[in-house]
Amino acid sequence: MDTLEVIKLIISLFTCTGIIVAVFTFIQARRAFFAQHERASKQLTIELLQTLIRDSYQTEKFLRSRFGTNPIILNDLSEDELYDIWQFLSRLERFSAGVNAGILNLTMANRQVGNWFIYTYNQLYPYIKFLRDSRNENNLFEEFEHMKICIETLRSKYTQDNTKRYIPDDTKASRNRYK
Repeated sequence: MDTLEVIKLIISLFTCTGIIVAVFTFIQARRAFFAQHERASKQLTIELLQTLIRDSYQTEKFLRSRFGTNPIILNDLSEDELYDIWQFLSRLERFSAGVNAGILNLTMANRQVGNWFIYTYNQLYPYIKFLRDSRNENNLFEEFEHMKICIETLRSKYTQDNTKRYIPDDTKASRNRYK
């Protein structure tokens, strides 16, 4: 082997080493980016859930005091009360659209207040159905419905797989499990 071949071999080794380092750095940077995105998505979900619950407090309090967790009865509600419920549903729809688009984190929403979403959807379903039928639009509040179905699916997986964290069926059970 002459000197020129040795120099070419050394240059090739340095080039290969440089490529390997560049690929490794790219993989690490990509992992860090996705981890940061996941953290930011979870944090944003928690913050927006707090805002959603705070902004919906009066409507939620009214619904729980009047109907408990039972479905609402439309004939028992005034126009102003129906309008408040519509605004409440609109806030839930916007949040759900963020979850369904992947901007917000479904798992965090489920862990924080998944039962609340399910109960609220079931309670307000008579009004959702009325609006869909009266406007002839089956896509009203479909983002909220889709998110509720996804949460139910997640919860059914938790209860089927004993190795995962158990999520109780109602919020009272979750409050009482530490007593």
